[in-house]
Amino acid sequence: GQPDVTQMISAWTEERNIPMLIPYLPFQELIENKSNTFLAHPSIYTQGAMMAQFAFDSLGVRNSLIWTDLTKYTELLSQGYSDKMLSLGGTSTRIENIGDFREKDTREEIVEMVEQLSQEFFDSWYIPITSEEEKAGLILAELNRNPMNDSVKVLGSPQWYTRYNSIDRELKESFELHFTASSFLSTDERAYTDLYRKYLTGYAMPPNDWVIQGYDL
Repeated sequence: GQPDVTQMISAWTEERNIPMLIPYLPFQELIENKSNTFLAHPSIYTQGAMMAQFAFDSLGVRNSLIWTDLTKYTELLSQGYSDKMLSLGGTSTRIENIGDFREKDTREEIVEMVEQLSQEFFDSWYIPITSEEEKAGLILAELNRNPMNDSVKVLGSPQWYTRYNSIDRELKESFELHFTASSFLSTDERAYTDLYRKYLTGYAMPPNDWVIQGYDL
């Protein structure tokens, strides 16, 4: 297949010693041992590892269930989480749910799997699914049906904050959902209000995520 565009650009800048700032990096190897390359945010793998560290240290998590649909970003998050949790002395179990959510059989399978796994007393469920909001939402909704899961810690990917808006907010709050984020600026802060107003005045449109991340840097 064709070489990855990011890898081609990385090699080109390295040959010419041109500084390169990468705002959002899926692959750690693109910056390792390269003095000209700078990473604005942790790699996807590192975000998963940081979530595990937080869960272990701050939430007391020791036995995690990880859902992955085997897509690239989800796999990097889940692998980083799993590796870190194991290195800290915890345990993790992977559920490789690769079915197409549009198929009725897949939805029924998820319902059955959640019911079965709820009996196994995991203290946390990590759901870093990044591309299918309906699938992630169904897992959370079914988890909520069983009172035995009230104490389960639910952890997720940045999409739970930035994109997954159709999932019931009260449902997410009932589990005190924790998620990783590449950048975060509180909309209550005056700095954000000033940025928003000036950007809207200058460009006649609200700032997008990349603008917010650039400002945050």
